[in-house]
Amino acid sequence: MDEHTHEGIGSEGGLSPVPDSIAAILKQHGADRPIRNPDEVAGLVKQLRKVMVPHERFREGILRLRTIHAGLDRSPAAEAGVMTFLGRSGSGKSNTLRYYARQYPARKGESGWIRPVVYVRVPPEANKAALLRSILSEMGLPVTNARDTDILMRDVLHHLREQKVELLILDEMQHLIDQRTQRFQYISADILKDLLSSNCCQMVFAGLDSAIMALEVNPQLNRRSPLRFPMTEYNWFDEEDQGNYVDFLTAVADQMPFQRRPAVDDVDVAERLHRSSDGLIGITMNLVAKGMEYALFEGAATVTLEHLAVGFDELKRRGIKINPFRGKCPDTLGVPVDYIYEEDSGLSKRKERPVRASFSK
Repeated sequence: MDEHTHEGIGSEGGLSPVPDSIAAILKQHGADRPIRNPDEVAGLVKQLRKVMVPHERFREGILRLRTIHAGLDRSPAAEAGVMTFLGRSGSGKSNTLRYYARQYPARKGESGWIRPVVYVRVPPEANKAALLRSILSEMGLPVTNARDTDILMRDVLHHLREQKVELLILDEMQHLIDQRTQRFQYISADILKDLLSSNCCQMVFAGLDSAIMALEVNPQLNRRSPLRFPMTEYNWFDEEDQGNYVDFLTAVADQMPFQRRPAVDDVDVAERLHRSSDGLIGITMNLVAKGMEYALFEGAATVTLEHLAVGFDELKRRGIKINPFRGKCPDTLGVPVDYIYEEDSGLSKRKERPVRASFSK
């Protein structure tokens, strides 16, 4: 494989750069002063949600991606390798996949663009043509509304070879098969089989657990995808998982340059964060970022339980009365927590902001 750098891909298609650390973002915005402008606060929190703080599941996922990537073999007798990368919304799978892709940015070669890794988010309710157009778009190519799938497939295969793509990542694969007929699931599987049969590159199919249906309906495709990585939540009642979860919160707290270091990795606070997120890293980061938003807005010396409590009240679904950051830590919220997190925006489905509380500093 080609050497790579740690820069994002520019406007020629692909992923944008991401912030290096929470500390760098807060320093840029001036964390030592109250940030009264709502637009500035919103922009800051949006950046904070994009920061990748490594954790154990992330490291495992990166190792699996390196393994499938390194298995590239373009010899005539070889078959393309494929791995499934599954997890609940908020587990951090998409951030992990995007992070990996950013380590292999596009570069201009003598004969054109070279893209070692291409990350594609499958659009909602995608059909075959929409998926193929999305792949072409992420390779920096002008895309029309063409619907001739044979021509689109030919173009995709040509540019995968032309741009020397080594790994193609298709994320949100459930958009191909969710709430669709079995016939459509077979069509989806045929698309993936055609891509694999060309042996242009290694492939990763990622998404919710239901995404696996696109493989299982085709025995040949299922046979060729034995590598599966589940990016699971952290279990508070497993000693190793609990330790890894707290270590993640320690890494987050160490990057938060308030006057007093936020105690989000204190066992009591960590357990409350776990209850409110079900141990899903994306949701945890969403809640911590929301707590930071309120602390920064107030010019507080640190992030307190009350900041997290008010942040949870903003993110939670209507009708939920339990707030794990107030009173005794509950055993469970009694409801799914996935609603707190959306892959694209990181925002809850609740749009209005609550009345701002007064916090102690």
